Amino acid sequence: MRKVPALLVACLLAAGVYYLARGGTAPPTPVEPGDREVVFRIDRIEITKGELEEHAAFLEEVGGDRSPAQIRRFLLSDLLLPRRIAESLIPEENRREAREKAEALAAVVAAKGGRLAALREEGARFGGGEAPRPFTPTSGLPADALEILFSLEIGAVSPPLELRWGCLILSPISEKKGLDLRSTERRAYTVFFPNGATEALKAEADDILRDLLRNGRPWIHPYYEDALSPLFPSL
Repeated sequence: MRKVPALLVACLLAAGVYYLARGGTAPPTPVEPGDREVVFRIDRIEITKGELEEHAAFLEEVGGDRSPAQIRRFLLSDLLLPRRIAESLIPEENRREAREKAEALAAVVAAKGGRLAALREEGARFGGGEAPRPFTPTSGLPADALEILFSLEIGAVSPPLELRWGCLILSPISEKKGLDLRSTERRAYTVFFPNGATEALKAEADDILRDLLRNGRPWIHPYYEDALSPLFPSL
């Protein structure tokens, strides 16, 4: 950790004492919200602290030189907002159908032992197969799916994961260890159930996201204001 020069500390303390002596008050420290408390709101989208923090620890472990604030911005702009926008555009019955198909396959696989061999046998009927390239903890899938992939033992099968454009079931096939988790690679067998999103709808969702990030003026909980406000130049 870099040491702050003693002279700078003294100057800052002196400035604070002078400010308070002149009748000023120190700005209040933001109170940390509870997990269920809304910390971000824009249009009709609300994000709770629990949703924002759910995958932060995993990304902090594999995120290299990204700061905690950068990780929260990434989770908001690349995972949570895109997912909520897609949910608002895709009919619920389409998303439910994808979930039900994935859950039905998961139940059959579990009844046959819940391992990779059963997923291969049953998943082939739904277009399942080995992903063409290995995954790293920072590439190839959304952050929540990558966290699941790298937390499973080899050969175990994930529960259905609802992603932006459908539901995914996966199982790690093999692992090539790196110097650390960030440089580790895993190959996986995947089965994906699309939720019916057309290319036009996907383009519309991307346009909405770009507009929100460029022109949006969200409400941000004071505890996260410094971390999230840089995403929004209109603030």
